[in-house]
Formats: sequence, C-alpha cells, structure tokens
Amino acid sequence: MLVDPLTGRSESNYRRKQPLVAAGSCPASTDNREQHMKTSHLNAARASAALVLALGLEYSATAAVNAASQPVHTATTSAGKVLVNMQGRTLYVFAADSPGKSTCTGACARAWPPVIATPKTLGHSPDVKAKLSVIKRSDGKTQLAVNGLPAYTYSGDTAPGQDHGQGLNASGGLWWVISPSGAPIKKAAASTGSGTAPGGAPAPSYDYLY
Repeated sequence: MLVDPLTGRSESNYRRKQPLVAAGSCPASTDNREQHMKTSHLNAARASAALVLALGLEYSATAAVNAASQPVHTATTSAGKVLVNMQGRTLYVFAADSPGKSTCTGACARAWPPVIATPKTLGHSPDVKAKLSVIKRSDGKTQLAVNGLPAYTYSGDTAPGQDHGQGLNASGGLWWVISPSGAPIKKAAASTGSGTAPGGAPAPSYDYLY
C-alpha cells in the first residue's frame, strides 16, 4: 500500500474520497453552454424572419409607387380596372377610329384630348398587358395607341378615377375605357350628347403622356 508522504493517507483512501461522475452525465457548465447556443440560434432565426418580412413590405410599397409613376398604369373606376395616364386620368378609345388612324379632330379633340406620346414615353406598369405604340395624327403630332387604336382622355373627367366618358355616344361614335389587356370595356352607354366639355368650359386640345 502506498502512502502519500504529504498527507499520510493511503492511495486507496484517497481514491475512495474522490467524487464519482455517473457514466453518460455532463457537467452543469456544458448544459448551460448548449442551452445558450440554442437560445442564440432561435433569436437569430427570429431576427432573420423579421428582416425578411420588413424587406418584403418595403419592396411591395416601393413597387406600388413605381407602378403609379409609369406613363401608363392601371386604376379602378366604376367600369373596373382600366388604363390611366401618369396623372391618373382614364384613357379611352373611339369606336369611329381604326387601327393606326384617328378621326377625332377639331371640336372632337377639344372634348376628347388625344394623348400625345413619343416612343420614349411608352413606359407602363407590369400589369399593363396591352401593346403600346404611337401613331401620327393629321397635324403631325404623335399619339399614343393601345393595341393599335388611338387613345384619348375626356375633358369631363376632372379628377383621377373618374370615367364620365364611358359609353358616351359623342362626336360620331361610342367611347370606351380600356382594360389592362388593351380591349375596350364595352358597357351600356351612360348618356348621349355632343361630348363637349361640361358647361361649355374650354378643354385642352391635347393630353401629354410625358
């Protein structure tokens, strides 16, 4: 039997006094570290999810603003979802026109201002599926065309979202608002008349897309 010269205790007694650690058990400090790591990972995951959500909301808001700033985008009126210009004015096509040719001049063009555009101002929001182009008018100006048909605004619409010209039988034909696909939205005529500005008020000769 070996005796420790410093303590005078035998080696067997020394071993018996050492605390025993059960097989498979871990010290408390290890458990704490593992719990801390799990908590840190969970907090990081929550922070990442919150960041993704915030970025998604910001992107959606930015996309909406960018769409509304396009020369041609969409808005909802009493006729449904229609094409509008940058100012939110509803766009119309004239039943008397044919692809590539406008028949609305003079008094007609004062009541129904042609939308003047250039090939460089044909930007549109992603939900506009119509083909946008320009045609040349008899006075030499270039006018916006939607699926080939000349586009106009109406002097009777005084604020964004109005479609007072929808279904009017004026200046020799019917006037229709335009769907995002470029097809005229044909509903029953709202009324009949000359298509002049309300109260005889002066109306602009042209509506510019830019």
